[in-house]
Amino acid sequence: MTALTNCIFLVINHVNTIEALKVRQETEMQSLHSGVVATEHTDELQQLQAQLQTLQQQLQEAKAQLQAAKEHEDLLKTAREREQQLQSARQQLQDLQAELQATLAELREIQSRIVQYQ
Repeated sequence: MTALTNCIFLVINHVNTIEALKVRQETEMQSLHSGVVATEHTDELQQLQAQLQTLQQQLQEAKAQLQAAKEHEDLLKTAREREQQLQSARQQLQDLQAELQATLAELREIQSRIVQYQ
């Protein structure tokens, strides 16, 4: 019976060892899986951070371009307003010159009639 008991203890010991190895293997697999997931998350995080940095740079560049465009638009508006003022002044000048010519013509006509009366 001792041999049988020893044999049973050996089998039980083997079964326990096999179960312990299975548990250890499962734990290692979970740990490995967690490591893979953590690595994947780290990689994704790094990619997202790189994308964020790129987008922030693009945003800064876009803001600078927007500011430059606004300043350019303001300059164009000012130039257009001055052009309109200049055009208006030219028109006023032409109107005054025409009025002056008409007034001078009427003055000469009246002076000519005055000379005739004398």
